[in-house]
Amino acid sequence: MNTFNISNISLSDMRKYLKEKGCKKIRTKGGHEIWSNKNLDRDITLQSHVDPVFEFIVKQILKKFGDNKEDFHKIINPKIKTKPAGEIKPTKRGKRANKKPGK
Repeated sequence: MNTFNISNISLSDMRKYLKEKGCKKIRTKGGHEIWSNKNLDRDITLQSHVDPVFEFIVKQILKKFGDNKEDFHKIINPKIKTKPAGEIKPTKRGKRANKKPGK
């Protein structure tokens, strides 16, 4: 089972994600990179002097694009294979888990 984590995301992986989402770096000033996309209402600011990118910043960027952790990891590492949601079977728990219905 893959657990997708968004802590300790490197600056280069975040740049790769932004490029794949159609963003372009429009300027760098004072240790900050400004990324823009015509579909976003605000530009994205990355601290280029902080590596890895803080988790709360990654979450904000994912929220802007409507992506989740799995989507992010598929973009930065396309070799990751994941199971579709329909293939995951719920597990039975508790005292009555193995009891047959009607008994």
